[in-house]
Amino acid sequence: MGAEAHTSPVETVGKVFKRQQLWYTSSIMPRYKYFDTSQGLFLTVSLDQQLIPGSFEHTLNYLIDQFDLSAFNAAFHNDRLGAPAYPPDVMLKIIFYCYSR
Repeated sequence: MGAEAHTSPVETVGKVFKRQQLWYTSSIMPRYKYFDTSQGLFLTVSLDQQLIPGSFEHTLNYLIDQFDLSAFNAAFHNDRLGAPAYPPDVMLKIIFYCYSR
């Protein structure tokens, strides 16, 4: 039996962490999950058609779509690795809607 080079789990985690640090400092663009309100769901419900014009939900959707949310892009470092994030406008719509109820 030859001498094999074994690395401990701590060494492996350290190498992965160093690789992630390099990745965080070299990120360019965040990746967001694909989100399309006009696409049908399993029950063929179109989210665009569920927003009744003049309702609070419709107004909230319209107002948040008018905001420039590009400042949030700097906070995401997942352009190459990691799961796509939900777009900031979708998250803000959910948060504001929940606080309104």
